[in-house]
Amino acid sequence: MTDEEKQEQHQDRNSDNEVRLSQLPQTMRKSALALAKEIDSNGDGAISVQEFAAAIELWKKDKASNRILTRTILVLGLVLLLLVGAIFGVSIAAAQLAKDTETSSTGVLQDKRTKSVVQTTGAMELFYDGSSIATLPIRQLANIRQLILMGGELQFDVKGYARSPGNDRVTMIVEGGTITYDAEGIANATGDAKSLLDMATGGDSGEVWRRERNLQTNSSDEDNFVLAFEDLDDENVTDAGEEFFVDGSEISLELGGGGNTQAIGRPGVCLSCPTHLPRTPSGYCSWPSLKGMTGTEAEAFFKDEYQDQVVIRTIVGANGPRTRDIRCNRIHLVVSPTNGTVIEIPQVG
Repeated sequence: MTDEEKQEQHQDRNSDNEVRLSQLPQTMRKSALALAKEIDSNGDGAISVQEFAAAIELWKKDKASNRILTRTILVLGLVLLLLVGAIFGVSIAAAQLAKDTETSSTGVLQDKRTKSVVQTTGAMELFYDGSSIATLPIRQLANIRQLILMGGELQFDVKGYARSPGNDRVTMIVEGGTITYDAEGIANATGDAKSLLDMATGGDSGEVWRRERNLQTNSSDEDNFVLAFEDLDDENVTDAGEEFFVDGSEISLELGGGGNTQAIGRPGVCLSCPTHLPRTPSGYCSWPSLKGMTGTEAEAFFKDEYQDQVVIRTIVGANGPRTRDIRCNRIHLVVSPTNGTVIEIPQVG
């Protein structure tokens, strides 16, 4: 056998173990033909068994790599979600730790450290009622926004305050001046505050704080008392600072005199305002039939009109306990700053 015959025989054997690219159907997509050319690694125009096996091995490796890459992406995504959740949780925890308050198991807002109930307070419009501003608690002082004197004829917007080291004097900073209170009432005023006091009283403003001091100490003229709780045996029991006990509940009254100065009883002892009576802008109940009455006349009015009210039985004053038979437990009057007559009954209940 010649060499040419042997070569032809070898080519015939190889042709049985390979696929010629020229023999592929022309209907195949271009992408498939391009892939077939890539498999033909030696570029002889035919895909041998060895080339096909190498292509399969390469495909298996790529598939394994893709599987690993997919798992890596999933793990990284899960880690990212956990990281975002951790940051969100830490932010919420930090916000909760920064709060000074918390909600108890009963739903009450309380201080986180002291466990005391948190209370909110609005701005106070403080009417001079014979009580001592100098001894008010800090919380009440801090919430005072206005001082309204002389039945509303004199008003100051409060900008701040200062209390003396002995806690016996408080100076209220008002627009353009100051007003100083001690245990007995107004002790001094400066600047525009003094000028306004002078104008409101028609003279020396010093007379105003002298009158306001008298409001708490003068009990010589029963007709000057704002709240005329005169006992039935004509004994004067309206000294300022006396305490009235109504059905076992202590009600402190600051009763005033002086005739020319406003006085208001403490909240909690006023008569509820009937629906047919008008109210002032401050929420006070206006009693036209009482205007012009003295304290004694107002007392008689209430004895006649409200004789079925709870009877005040025990009065504790500077001279010890005394029993009275006055049928009214919610009287609360305002006296005129000019003539000492009743002008209003504040409504607080």
